[in-house]
Amino acid sequence: MNRNRILLVDDEPGALEILAGILGQENYEVVTAQDGEEALSILKESSFDLVLTDLNMPKINGLELIRRIQQVDPVLMTIVLTGCGTIDNAVAAMKAGAYDYTTKPFKIDELILTVKRALEYRTLKTQNKNLKRLVGEASSFRNIIGDSEGMQRVESLIHKVSDADTTVLIQGESGTGRNWWPGPSISTAQGLTPL
Repeated sequence: MNRNRILLVDDEPGALEILAGILGQENYEVVTAQDGEEALSILKESSFDLVLTDLNMPKINGLELIRRIQQVDPVLMTIVLTGCGTIDNAVAAMKAGAYDYTTKPFKIDELILTVKRALEYRTLKTQNKNLKRLVGEASSFRNIIGDSEGMQRVESLIHKVSDADTTVLIQGESGTGRNWWPGPSISTAQGLTPL
């Protein structure tokens, strides 16, 4: 099983070291950046599941970093961790697209729980996106004519094998419309197990 990858962004090397140690002990793969510009450069080269960022940094601050991340990858979770904790900052971070906002000094167990919840939420967002894609693909079967029990079984079988990398044999009488298939070519070779 792959470990979740977390990008830590903070202009304080000591804070990066502490956070990397805490999250590393939780079996996360951690990469660090010292400002938003470096973080964006890293994100162009590699994919992550979560970005944990400070707000006040040189070059590109945390809010701008979150906005840019949302434009590129809306599924990528971001958590703001800052010593300048105000309600205005928290609201601004959430409006920019942050999943959560935590102030320094933080409680380790609360931070770990927030990270875990953000990653779980990311998984749900990814699953939802994939489900929408599958529903869209399923709508391509609407051109099947017939709603009999037999046609419903055929459509059900099509859904089951549509993502499989396998050869499928469709059998039927001449003139029954076996050549409608919109996907990859289907073999009618001898010896294949029919559906």
